[in-house]
Order: sequence, then C-alpha cells, then structure tokens
Amino acid sequence: MIVLLSYILIYVLKLLRLLDTPFDPRSKTQDSISLFLLREFHERLGEGTTPR
Repeated sequence: MIVLLSYILIYVLKLLRLLDTPFDPRSKTQDSISLFLLREFHERLGEGTTPR
C-alpha cells in the first residue's frame, strides 16, 4: 500500500513539474510562452470592458 501511494505521489509531482515548464523562467523549451503576448492580451481585454 505504501509503495502505491509513493508511486502516485511521485507521479503527481513529476506531472506538476511538466505542466509548469512553459511558465518556468529558468528553462527554455519549444513550448515556452511569451509574456509579451500575455500582456498584450491583458491590455486588449481591458480595452473591451469599458462601461457605457
């Protein structure tokens, strides 16, 4: 039982590290996300929400 729980915990930790990779500033990968694009998208969202 302890072996199964350990395996699941290690699997989840590795999965979280893998999912966090695009946002990790220390690593450069092919799927890295540009913060410039995120900031530009955020600014465009702000322009579209003006009250009338």
